[in-house]
Amino acid sequence: MTVATAPTELAPDLAARIGAVSPVLFDIIYDPWPTALAAAAERVGAAVLDGMDLLAAQAADQVRLMTGREVDVEVLLSAGRAALAARREG
Repeated sequence: MTVATAPTELAPDLAARIGAVSPVLFDIIYDPWPTALAAAAERVGAAVLDGMDLLAAQAADQVRLMTGREVDVEVLLSAGRAALAARREG
């Protein structure tokens, strides 16, 4: 697994090399998406997670810690992706 936490894009040649050797990429960036690294990893068949996955998981944990209630991560993930899509459109 490769975890990318750089706030900027990697050079395309470096992105392609990393994407080619790692079966899983967790790229913390979620906007703009996809990053060069994520696109390179997807082209070689790697599984790719973006920063929205992390954000939704963190939000679910915070709800549980503050309220004692469980929230479905998929609901938060869907809401986050919808908010990003709306922001991009308008």
